[in-house]
Amino acid sequence: MAVLPRHCCPSLFTAVILLLFCPSPASPHAFFIFGDSLVDAGNNDYLVTLSKANTPPYGVDFSFSGGKPTGRFTNGRTIADVIGEALGQESFAPPYLAPNSSAEVINSGANYASGSSGIFDETGSFYIGRVPLGQQISYFEKTRAQILETMGEKAAAEFLGEALFTVAAGSNDILEYLSPAVPFFGRQKPDPADFQDALVAKLAFHLKVPLTSNSLTSHQHCNFLCFAPILSLPSCKSHPKLSG
Repeated sequence: MAVLPRHCCPSLFTAVILLLFCPSPASPHAFFIFGDSLVDAGNNDYLVTLSKANTPPYGVDFSFSGGKPTGRFTNGRTIADVIGEALGQESFAPPYLAPNSSAEVINSGANYASGSSGIFDETGSFYIGRVPLGQQISYFEKTRAQILETMGEKAAAEFLGEALFTVAAGSNDILEYLSPAVPFFGRQKPDPADFQDALVAKLAFHLKVPLTSNSLTSHQHCNFLCFAPILSLPSCKSHPKLSG
């Protein structure tokens, strides 16, 4: 039996489970993506922020843009891009803040993710502009209202029921908590257990925010969470409480 590395990325397990258990013949009609730089497709390009990925070498291996930066914080595709393609998506969900992105919702969905954002609204404030998870959910509420208006309640329910939803958030919250160089929201850091409980509670709140008659967690088509392998980062390996 294969032995997995100590700091193997949880998102990898999630992706494998997703591809194994999602029904591939009926690929989702649309992909709605929430999170941070792991899945940001360019929303930060439309913000006043220090957290941008609009210059080389970002995008150098992204064939769909001819090797040009697209706002993705990677040399190529994001994990959401990879999963979407594996499930039969014909085009990537556009960044929500891009002009005319609403025109692509019916075909591709929408990407609300924002680099440097977190589950807590205050996370990433050092970078100035970013879209916290709560605001991303609010943007989705607007998208859902547009879908209802365009398609009608019954068709919209079927459309959203067949869509794929993914959330990749929490890494930046943890990194800021662990980092001594970044003040924890301008106040004393709580105990690790209290921080963990607060983070989980906030995430649960965001995912259960009423969206008319539904919550984000009520959509049954392959919801999942993923976190970056942050314990493999040099800053975490050198942390006195984690290096052992």
